[in-house]
Amino acid sequence: MTRYTWHFEAVWENLPLLLQGLWNTCLLAPLAMAVGLIVGLGIALLRLSGVWGLSALAAAFTELFRTTPLLVQVIWVYTVLPLLTGITLSPFISGLTALGLNVAAFMAEIYRTGITAIDRGQTQSALALGMTRAQAMRRIVLPQAVRRMIPPMTAMWVALFKDTSILATIGVVELMYQARVVASDTFRPLEVFTAVGVLYFLLTYPQALLGEPALRPAESALMSAPVLRVTDLHKRFGGTGSAARGLAGGAARRGDRAGGRQRVRQEQFPALPEQARGAVERVPSISTTSRVTAASANLAQVRRRMGMVFQHLNLFPHMTAVQNVMEGPRTVLGLRRAAAHALALRMLAKVHLTDKAEARTWELSGGQQQRVAIARALAMEPEVMLFDEVTSALDPELVGEVLTVMKQLADDGMTMIVVTHEMAFARRVADRVLMLDQGVVIEEGPPEQIFGAPVHERTRRFLRRLAWEEQAT
Repeated sequence: MTRYTWHFEAVWENLPLLLQGLWNTCLLAPLAMAVGLIVGLGIALLRLSGVWGLSALAAAFTELFRTTPLLVQVIWVYTVLPLLTGITLSPFISGLTALGLNVAAFMAEIYRTGITAIDRGQTQSALALGMTRAQAMRRIVLPQAVRRMIPPMTAMWVALFKDTSILATIGVVELMYQARVVASDTFRPLEVFTAVGVLYFLLTYPQALLGEPALRPAESALMSAPVLRVTDLHKRFGGTGSAARGLAGGAARRGDRAGGRQRVRQEQFPALPEQARGAVERVPSISTTSRVTAASANLAQVRRRMGMVFQHLNLFPHMTAVQNVMEGPRTVLGLRRAAAHALALRMLAKVHLTDKAEARTWELSGGQQQRVAIARALAMEPEVMLFDEVTSALDPELVGEVLTVMKQLADDGMTMIVVTHEMAFARRVADRVLMLDQGVVIEEGPPEQIFGAPVHERTRRFLRRLAWEEQAT
C-alpha cells in the first residue's frame, strides 16, 4: 500500500490566487440570487395570473430551466446565444445570466408554492375585515408565505454558491477555476481541492443554519330599522347541488338575532361569487340601500360593516391576539397604532381575554381562538355579525366559552345571523329561526313556534332526532 504524503505548502504559497477566486465567487452568488429573486417573482406572478397564455409561458420557462443541466444552460448562454443574437458576452456576464435564469426558475416555484400553501381562509378573513386583495396579500398572505419560503430559499442559496464552480468551464475566474490552475501548476490536486472544499464548507454551513429557525413549529338608527334584505337568492358551489335556492323575504332588523340550521357558507353571504343570482341588500342608517350582490358593489366597503366569524377560526398565525384584532382597524380604517391597540384591548376585554393579548394563536385553546376571532370582527364596529358554525370545530367543554360571548353580544343589541346546530342556544337567544333543507327555507318563525309547534314535517323530524340524540348522550 502506497502512503501519500500531504504537502499543504502548495496551498499557502498560492493562497492569494485562491482568495481572488473566492472573491469572484462571493460576488457572483449574490448577484445571481438577486436576478433570480426578481425574475422569479415575475414568473411566479405570471403563473398565478390566471391568464392562460401568460401562465403557459411562465410554466414553460420554469420547466425548461428546472429540467435541463445547469452546465448545458451555461454553455448555451456563452456560445449559442451570441450566434443567435450577435451579442458577445464576457464569461462573467454569461455565467451570471445563466445562473440567474436557473435560480429564477426554482424561485418562481418557491414563490408560487409558498403563496398557494397559505389557507384560503386567511384571505377570506382579511377580505371580511374590508381589506382589498392587494392589502390581504401584502399584510396577511406574504408574511406567512415568506416564513414558509425561507428554508427552500436558504437551500437554493447554498446550492447556488456551490454551483458557481460550474462557471469554471467557460473561463470565469472563480474559486474552482483558480483551484484547477493551482493544482495543475503544483501537481498537488488533493491538497488544493481539499482546501477548496473546506472553504466552501466554512462559507456555506453558517448560511444553511440561517434557514433553520423558520423550520421550527410556528410559536385574532332605530331598533326596527332593517339591516339586511334577501331576495330570490340562489347559490351553487362548482358542479355540486344548490346550497341556497330562492331564499327570499324577511329583512333582518337591527337588534335581531336570527339562528338557523343551514349549509350556506356565511363567508359568501355578503359577497356572493358568480355562481349566485338574486340579491342581498344592506340597508344602512342613511336612506340609501346598498345592494351587496350588485356588480358595481364596493365589496370592501360592504365587508367593513359586516363582521364575520368563521367555522375554522382563520386567525392570522404570524400575529399575536392583540395584533389580530388591531389589523383591521389599522389597515382598513387607518387608525394609528396606539388607537388601534387601545381599541383591540377593549375588544379583547369584551370577550374576557385581556390576559391573552400578547399570546400567539398556538398558545390559545380553541375556545380562546374563537373569542379572539369574535373580537377581531367587533373591532370593525360592524352593523351585522355573521357566525358560521363557530362552535362546530371545538371540544364540547369549550363551546360554552364562545356561546357565552355570543349571548352577551345578543343582550347588547348586536344584530346577528348565526348558522348553527346548537339548537338550545338558538332557542334561547334567537328572535327568529329559519329552518333550511336542500337550500330552501322550509319554515320560519319565532323560536317558540319552531321548537314548540313546528309546522313542516321535516322540521318535526329533525327536532325528534335531535331530542333522541340528546337523550342518548
